[in-house]
Amino acid sequence: ARNGIKQLQPRMRRQNSIQALSKSLDDQLKSVTSTLEEVDADGKARSVLSRIEHVRIRTQLLMERSIFGFIYSHTLLILSVFSCIQYIYSTYSTGNSELDIQQANFFNIFELVLASLFLFDWMLSFFLAEHKLHFLSSFFSVVDLMTVVPKF
Repeated sequence: ARNGIKQLQPRMRRQNSIQALSKSLDDQLKSVTSTLEEVDADGKARSVLSRIEHVRIRTQLLMERSIFGFIYSHTLLILSVFSCIQYIYSTYSTGNSELDIQQANFFNIFELVLASLFLFDWMLSFFLAEHKLHFLSSFFSVVDLMTVVPKF
């Protein structure tokens, strides 16, 4: 019986931490939106934020303060390393044998998938940016676009 309770405790802790994270995100969103409310002529409070802005803020909080955001950013880091390794390996490929041709086809597909993922990440970062023009003119945004767009 004790083993059964011990096995259930980590699951209960995970559920509690997920619920706590969700409540924390909701509280943070409410605190942000409560400061951005105005009173109309009838005395009713109405939110200045649009529905899209609510989604942007909630997604930004999720990406910055949750385990999902941590895993997402580290997964992209690992994929970037794989992309570099793949590029280095492909430069040493001669392309003369049947195996080299098959590897080249595989690497082209792999590179297209990675470029699509990195483009999605850039679009997500653009969506989450508070100042869109500043984001577009930032060094890392320009570098990201210059590395992804040529593949398409």
